[in-house]
Amino acid sequence: MTLQRRNIREVPALIRLARELGASHVELHHVIAYAECGTDREILSSTPALANIYLERARQLADDFSIALVAPALFPPERAATRGLSSDDLRVARENQAWRDLHTPPSRPAPPAVSAPTTAHETACDSRLVPFCDYPFSNVCITAAGAVLPCMFWYNGTSMGNLATQSFDAVWHATPFTLLRTQIMHQALTGPCATCPCSMGRDLNRDHHTFHEHSLGLNTESAES
Repeated sequence: MTLQRRNIREVPALIRLARELGASHVELHHVIAYAECGTDREILSSTPALANIYLERARQLADDFSIALVAPALFPPERAATRGLSSDDLRVARENQAWRDLHTPPSRPAPPAVSAPTTAHETACDSRLVPFCDYPFSNVCITAAGAVLPCMFWYNGTSMGNLATQSFDAVWHATPFTLLRTQIMHQALTGPCATCPCSMGRDLNRDHHTFHEHSLGLNTESAES
């Protein structure tokens, strides 16, 4: 489900519907803000408190129903002022608090933290430390003519290769893809990535888009067409 201001209140109903249909997995993603399409008016960064209420309710319901849920992180509490919320929104917020009270175990002293050694490569690529786009590591888009693109936002960029003349393995491991991945890992964006709404260097990304942790296994089995 693509999350927007106009449909965020429907998310709990979606989780309940998933349970009724026997679904085991639900994915929620923020809408990408394209001013040309008017979707910049639908991003939830302008209503963080509203977004947090219904994202939290979705997580709680998914947990109750044993449904695997992929969803954006909540907005920081300092941004989530409650002004402008309806009485129904506040009721759901109270339900969230009641769920937390019921499911929060008594506090216990935390064990001493033990961290595994981290390599420089892992630090550079850790999406918990820097915003990270994982599309070129796990996905491809293929046009009707066989051109291979790293993501659906690669409108004006040169293709990574063409399946009409190359094998998928050759394209996946060729210089254009490996160079793009290197640029992303070092946050040195050029071409379409430099102006993409999902760009790791723009406020749009920090405001309303989150990327799940990436995989560095660059094998053809991890790519999706």
